[in-house]
Amino acid sequence: MAVSIVFIFIKNLPRKLTGFICISAAGIFFTLIFFLKINPNCPYCTENIVSISIFFVLRIITTFYYPILNVYNVEVFPLRARSSGLGISHTFGAAGEISCQYILLFLKHTPINPIWALILVSIFGVLSICLLPETLNKPLED
Repeated sequence: MAVSIVFIFIKNLPRKLTGFICISAAGIFFTLIFFLKINPNCPYCTENIVSISIFFVLRIITTFYYPILNVYNVEVFPLRARSSGLGISHTFGAAGEISCQYILLFLKHTPINPIWALILVSIFGVLSICLLPETLNKPLED
């Protein structure tokens, strides 16, 4: 459903601002999860229902931002470097997706809460998107 909404409004959505809002919201929701005390013996407790709801909202945010990110990648790179830029971007995305599982598994066996890694990735995403230009209604660079 989120992807359908994006495709309807993608011509009017500012890429940089939308990315900033989505990644910031993800970081805020990860921070909220960090402060929840989840009881594994009570599946219907309020804390567990709130955490499932937060993860559901996080899934909607990532599903909403993914098509915008693909369009943004195409618009950021100039034509002469677009295929290399997209390839490198997708390679780092796949590497992050694979390594994230191992990092979270490693952090699960340490005193460090794994949610901290997700919060730090969100902070890094917000800082890195601030360096990118806005591409809405601008001609593609040759």
